[in-house]
Amino acid sequence: MSMWDGDFTGQTPETMDDSKAPVGWHLATCIKAQEDPKTGKLETAWRIDSLLGKGSLVNEQYNNPSIAQTEKEMAGQAKRFRIWAIRTGLIAKESAGKRVQIDPTKAVGVQRVLHLIEDEYTNDAGKTIKTVKIEYAGIFPTDRTEIPVEARQALGLPLLPGQTPPALYADPKAPAKGPPPPAQTAFDPSEV
Repeated sequence: MSMWDGDFTGQTPETMDDSKAPVGWHLATCIKAQEDPKTGKLETAWRIDSLLGKGSLVNEQYNNPSIAQTEKEMAGQAKRFRIWAIRTGLIAKESAGKRVQIDPTKAVGVQRVLHLIEDEYTNDAGKTIKTVKIEYAGIFPTDRTEIPVEARQALGLPLLPGQTPPALYADPKAPAKGPPPPAQTAFDPSEV
């Protein structure tokens, strides 16, 4: 195997790994969904498939509601997990009012639209770290109306019934909007 020459002299530790997906809307495929045996959390990973950020990974964790400390915590964790399970296709809305078994590993291979937002947290050393994460409830099947028309177009998704693409150029035959332009008058040097 040959050696490669890597010149990293212009890099800082913060810029060495700039493979994070940018904030916005992305097509992504779930490549991991499994419970961490140590923490009991569901760990998921999504690979960005859309052009911007292609190949970047977005990781997300979900707390197991059954190990929550308070009722309020349990309700919040259950809601977040329920939204994830519905939007990845693991359960149907018809499951409401029933107890169901969910196998999170069946989400692997599912392609969805993710809405990524910027976030920051403080690490153990007290340093503020900026990162990108999936917005709360920011996972969508491609047929959901929550995905803006502009994002649908950028991702190559078809428009839904009733959606119209934004106008790129003004129609020259359309009536003018706003006040009429000021009247043009000829310059009369005697008025000076």
